[in-house]
Amino acid sequence: MFHMRKTLAVAIGAGLLLTGCGNATTNAHPKWMKVDTATKTVNLTIKGGSTRNNERQNFNGYANGQMQINIPVGYTVHVKFINDGGIPEDIGIYTPKSHQLAFKNAGDSIKAIVANPGAGAYPGHSLKFTFTADKVGTYRMMNLLNRFPQFPNNTQHGTGDWDVFKVTPGGSPSVQIK
Repeated sequence: MFHMRKTLAVAIGAGLLLTGCGNATTNAHPKWMKVDTATKTVNLTIKGGSTRNNERQNFNGYANGQMQINIPVGYTVHVKFINDGGIPEDIGIYTPKSHQLAFKNAGDSIKAIVANPGAGAYPGHSLKFTFTADKVGTYRMMNLLNRFPQFPNNTQHGTGDWDVFKVTPGGSPSVQIK
């Protein structure tokens, strides 16, 4: 009887502890996001492979859609990508299904990656690009450089090297962690 009560108490305690774990946390401006509302400009410093999460296949430590970057429509976005991982990596903002660039100059297209064996950033190097978030919608920030044919549509979803990039109709730039 004592063992059953102890097990029940542990189960109830764990349930109470985990009650809020499914909620997203919003961080208006993490240190790697600089916002200028007057000029409608956002500077993002994204590090690839900066933590051991997901075997270093992550952006700023997040993978598999754990991070959502929210940008109001019309903002200019400056991305500085730093490769802190151990293999070449790339980054871009892509449409969720066709994996085409979501915005002009929002990274390297799949065609450009395939045509250029030196695409992306080698470990310890960085790359930059600038684009205007001119279409409301939900997109993917992904590394398509290291694609594997066994994954559906030859994308990085199998390795988890992606997060969500959402262009909102209004509001302020922010980041949500799931």
